[in-house]
Amino acid sequence: MRLKINREAFLKGLNIATKAIGLKSPLPVMTQLKVTLDEKGLDLIGSNNDLAIKTTIPFMIDNKAIITDYEFGGALLNSKIVTEIVRRVEGETISLEIVDGTIVEIGDGKSSFKLNAMRVEEYPELDLEVDGVVINLSSKVFSKMVE
Repeated sequence: MRLKINREAFLKGLNIATKAIGLKSPLPVMTQLKVTLDEKGLDLIGSNNDLAIKTTIPFMIDNKAIITDYEFGGALLNSKIVTEIVRRVEGETISLEIVDGTIVEIGDGKSSFKLNAMRVEEYPELDLEVDGVVINLSSKVFSKMVE
């Protein structure tokens, strides 16, 4: 996997998906963030076995390219370290490349980091498809119902 991504969009996605990742887990793989790039965009999945959060960063937002110079693939990344790196680098665009499925290189043109990664196949299969009834409510209506 290889891509260049808008730093702000990437950080927003990381902040959403990592909320489900626990600091400690009997399964070390569950402390990782699943990152996969396909034709829909960049999927970020975080889970603690009880709760899973998936967010997708699309290739384009409001006719602005968010993901460029890409090659499909995926890996499991240490969510805490990756989020901290993306938060602290100053560049507008982040480059991310998975080398041999076990090393991730992250940079912004000024700074460069190499981290260990895990193969995406090690992550447990999660069923995140929506089945059954879907109800859309405005926050105002939901607040009234909860009162």
